[in-house]
Amino acid sequence: LKQINENGETALTLSLLSKGCHERDEQSLTSWRALLEAEPKLASIPNTKGQLPLHIAISKQMLAWDNGLKEIFTANPYAITARDAVTGFQPFLHVAMLGDVSSSFELLRADPSVIMM
Repeated sequence: LKQINENGETALTLSLLSKGCHERDEQSLTSWRALLEAEPKLASIPNTKGQLPLHIAISKQMLAWDNGLKEIFTANPYAITARDAVTGFQPFLHVAMLGDVSSSFELLRADPSVIMM
């Protein structure tokens, strides 16, 4: 589970990047949730671009707070303070810009101090 490929992708990030990964795809959700449950530290490993799994999930617009983002955040709550190395945005701002205001609110509610960073 802890193996990393040449792009810095773990099994978790590869699962999130798969075309089938979407909140409506129960098999895909089960797959990455099992990985995260077995090894929560996977949520803390950035790829070679500097993106954490939370950034990847947001940029792919595949998961809402109540159906995936919350689990990734819970496994690595510090990710909320990290800017996405590709977009430069903090997670709460990036998800809001993509139109998921509800997830943005939940991220801000989890750590209101990020608005000051």
